[in-house]
Amino acid sequence: MSLLLDGRVVAEHDRAPDVLGALAESRHHVGLMRLLRRLAVTYRPPTGFLRDIVVEHGGEHRGRFNVKRGGLLPIVDIARYAGAAAGATSTSTPDRLRAAADAGVLKEREAASLQEAFELFAELRLEHQVGQLRAGEDPDDFLDPKALNPLTRRYVREAFRAVSATQRALTNQIVYR
Repeated sequence: MSLLLDGRVVAEHDRAPDVLGALAESRHHVGLMRLLRRLAVTYRPPTGFLRDIVVEHGGEHRGRFNVKRGGLLPIVDIARYAGAAAGATSTSTPDRLRAAADAGVLKEREAASLQEAFELFAELRLEHQVGQLRAGEDPDDFLDPKALNPLTRRYVREAFRAVSATQRALTNQIVYR
């Protein structure tokens, strides 16, 4: 369902749908917005009780966390909801976050933090996967927090906290609306 909001016309035909127009109008569909808000709080950052990074406890990914599922995906889903609520027509996550801040759907500071977190997670994921490819391994999304330098690890924890705070705010909207 959320992928419908990322639709792009690949080739124009006489009867090509107005995808961007439909995207801008999605904010007027209460049921869709409710579902997008729920989706935005579905994937939670891997933080524990003490707000440290929670890693896999068994299996082939033991001791690592999934940066895509726990970092990138929650931000993308928040941006889809907030961008749609703002009437944004962009399918870019940073653009959606900026539009949401401009429209007052997200606080300016909140949107900026999410954008920085998105860039951090995307960069870490890319560096990790390039390193795996150079080593002749199949790329995956599982990072070992112990392999991160202390400053980067702190940034990752803070980024997870920013995502969690936004998700808590959206959860309150679900409960009270």
